[in-house]
This record gives sequence, structure tokens and C-alpha cells, in this order.
Amino acid sequence: MFSLLLERASSARWAVIFCGSNEFYNYRHTADSFYMYHVLMDNGFDKDKVILAVYNDIVSSSQNPSKGK
Repeated sequence: MFSLLLERASSARWAVIFCGSNEFYNYRHTADSFYMYHVLMDNGFDKDKVILAVYNDIVSSSQNPSKGK
């Protein structure tokens, strides 16, 4: 399915990446969402046609060993 997405990626198409997981223990879901965004960008997808929606609570989490990053 992933390769199909890359084959069909063009400026006439849209991508929606949504991560509904929050809190630090779900970090892998957020990381996967950002990875998908970077894969789309690396393969010529138009960044103005990508909607990326993720929680932004990892940076300030007490479990984050790299606070602020």
C-alpha cells in the first residue's frame, strides 16, 4: 500500500497524515507520522498539499530525556 501511495504522489493529489496518539509512551506513532511526511517530501510530493495533524506534547513530557527537543 505504501508503494502505491508513492507511485500516485503528485501535485494534483492530497495527503492527510493524522496521529491521534498522545503522551510520551506513544512516541513511536508520532515518529511514524513525521517519517511518512519526510518520505512524501523526499519523493516529490507537494508540501502545500499535505495535512499533518499530530499532538505536540512530547517536547514538554516529563519522560522526555531531551527536554525541548
